[in-house]
Amino acid sequence: METKKPVEKKETKTVSKSEKSINLLLKNRGFDKHQIISENTKELTVAFGYEKHNHSELIIHNFSKKTNETVIVDGEASFDEFVVKVKEYLKKD
Repeated sequence: METKKPVEKKETKTVSKSEKSINLLLKNRGFDKHQIISENTKELTVAFGYEKHNHSELIIHNFSKKTNETVIVDGEASFDEFVVKVKEYLKKD
């Protein structure tokens, strides 16, 4: 007599629009660090950078137009310093 194994339910992970955009940039541009600065239904603003290189970029992704715009590039500060600078700059506006 054979015993039937219970059918395992596969968990499907839904990936948000933001996660898709971030993952695509991480893959295509080779960034290894990122931090979301702001997010709403129209735009996603993310700081991207590299662990071992002082090169960081602030990129705004427009969901409806499906475009990315690099608004700030910094080659001097570490990624963490860049994120602090960006947040302080955006507070002033």
